[in-house]
Amino acid sequence: MDEDISFERERKTREEYRARNGYSSGQNKKERKSDAFVKITVIQTIACALALGMVLLMGKVMPESFNQLKAGYNRMMERDMNIKDVWAQIKDTAAELFEPVTVIEETTEAAEETESSVETTLNGMGNAQKGSLNTDKVSFSPYYTTVSAVMPVEGRISSPFGYREDPFTGELSLHTGLDIACEQGSPIAAAFYGVVAEVGENDVAGKYIRLSHSGGLETFYCHCSEILATQGAVIRQGETIALVGSTGMSTGPHLHFEVRIGGKRLNPEWLLYGMEV
Repeated sequence: MDEDISFERERKTREEYRARNGYSSGQNKKERKSDAFVKITVIQTIACALALGMVLLMGKVMPESFNQLKAGYNRMMERDMNIKDVWAQIKDTAAELFEPVTVIEETTEAAEETESSVETTLNGMGNAQKGSLNTDKVSFSPYYTTVSAVMPVEGRISSPFGYREDPFTGELSLHTGLDIACEQGSPIAAAFYGVVAEVGENDVAGKYIRLSHSGGLETFYCHCSEILATQGAVIRQGETIALVGSTGMSTGPHLHFEVRIGGKRLNPEWLLYGMEV
C-alpha cells in the first residue's frame, strides 16, 4: 500500500513538473499538431488566393505582361522540371517582364541630339516643300528593342515610313512615321512603359502626345481626336493614352506613329514587326 501511495505521489510530482515547465501530454501534442496544420492550410489558401488575384489583376491592367507570363508558364509545362528549374524559370520570366527597354540601332553613325519640340519633329510628316526637315536626322538603319512593343492601334497601314508622294501637294516628300488607318475614336495604346513628355496641338500634327522611354527612345502619336493622358504621367505599357482622330493635316481618321532614338527618326515597322519588314 505504501508503495502504491509513493508511486502515485511521484506520478503527480512528474505531471506537476511537466505542466510547470510547459511540457504537454500526448493528447495536447496531437491537438497542437492539428492546430498547426489548420493554420498552415489557412495561410496557404490565403497566399494562393492573393496570387490568383494578382494574376487576374495583371491580365486587366498589364495585358502584355500577362501574356508574357502565360507564355513562360506554357514553356515550363512543356518539359519535365524539378523545383529548382521551375524557380529559375520564374525568376527569368519576372526579370523579362520588368526589364527596361534597351534600344540597339545597327549603325555606326552616332545619333544626334535635337530639340525636344514635337512641332519641329513633325515638320517632315509629308511636307517637304517646307524645307525644314534635316534628312541627317532620319535613319533607315534596322534596330530592335529588348522588350517587345505593344501595337498602338489595330488597323491598315495607309502610308509607310520613307519617301512618298505628298497627299496634299503631289510632290515627293519624306514621311517620317507610319500611318495606320482605323476607325475614329479607336483607343491608342502606349507602345512601352514610359512618361508623358509632351502633350499639345499644332496645324501639322493636330492633337499629339509624346512618350519618353528608357534607352533614348521616344514614341509619338499624332492626329488624335482626344488626348487622355496628362503631361508628366507615368504610363503602363498598353495603357490607352489617346483616341484616333483626323486633326491637323490629315485626309481621314488614322494614327501617325513615330519612333525616335537619340534624336533620329527611324522606321516604326522595325519596332512593330521586326525582321518581317
